[in-house]
Amino acid sequence: MISSGDVKWHSRRKILTPAFHFNVLRKYVDVLIEEGQRMTKTLKVVGGTTEKNVFTFASEHTLNAICVIITGCPRHRQIA
Repeated sequence: MISSGDVKWHSRRKILTPAFHFNVLRKYVDVLIEEGQRMTKTLKVVGGTTEKNVFTFASEHTLNAICVIITGCPRHRQIA
């Protein structure tokens, strides 16, 4: 017997699955690569041995990637 929780999960999964199809995600690869490079550059600038809160560090770059994907604009504009 299927509980209502299983039915809800299945119907919600059917709604979300197309959003994560490979062809949909493909258009965001460049944004994710660019943000990954920015993340690496940030670590290189610090150099040496340092202590960072990984959650905060990763969250900042993740949020920036999400902002670019959703709005087309980064959270922080880089000054050349």
